[in-house]
Amino acid sequence: MIIRPHKVLLIKKNFFEFSFNDDVDDDEETVPDFEKFKSLNAAEQYYLADIYNWDDGPIVLQWIIDSPKCDKGTACKIFWNAEPDYYYDFTAGLLWVQ
Repeated sequence: MIIRPHKVLLIKKNFFEFSFNDDVDDDEETVPDFEKFKSLNAAEQYYLADIYNWDDGPIVLQWIIDSPKCDKGTACKIFWNAEPDYYYDFTAGLLWVQ
């Protein structure tokens, strides 16, 4: 996958750790520009999913999943980065009652 340098800069500037720039005194949450997101192709969305800081919340990840450009590889990347196997440990002691 080749991501052009200007797109890497656009992604990092607008979607990587964007919430870290929030003004503490301001109650408004920073939301990235959806119009800029729509300019990303499938490979660029995968790159964004790969570097995404989950501390920013799920909004950008939801945009990726909802995008018609999102392929199965990117969806799987997001799923496995969520570490679903962590939650399996909590199901071992459950009893299923019908």
